[in-house]
Amino acid sequence: MWDIEESIKTSVSSKKVWDAWKKVHRWNEKAAPFKKGETGSVVAEKRKIPFLIKDIEDRKKFSLQWHSFFVKILFQYELEEVNNKTIVSCKIKFKGFFSFLVKLFSKKKIRQNIKISLTNFILNLEENK
Repeated sequence: MWDIEESIKTSVSSKKVWDAWKKVHRWNEKAAPFKKGETGSVVAEKRKIPFLIKDIEDRKKFSLQWHSFFVKILFQYELEEVNNKTIVSCKIKFKGFFSFLVKLFSKKKIRQNIKISLTNFILNLEENK
């Protein structure tokens, strides 16, 4: 069971979304390939947060695991095609010793940020069809 789930429907093909994800997720300073086991980091609120690409099912889904303050946060991004539309979703699961505190104090903000980032990502792709 996921702690947070957000999704958006678009007319952009799943191939175009996947290709954009591959390009965007070259976050590693070395521009490492988008594959299972690669590591990197993102800057969030002026802090560098490391991640690990946990799993990839080509053109369908991938998952990232972030570590921060005795908490692991698993982000799973998925694509599903339904009636010539693509459903793009993000599911989040909190794990670890302090996960209940992170959920308590950050869940609402993380949900809002995921919704905004998914929407902006898709709007950008739709504008550049």
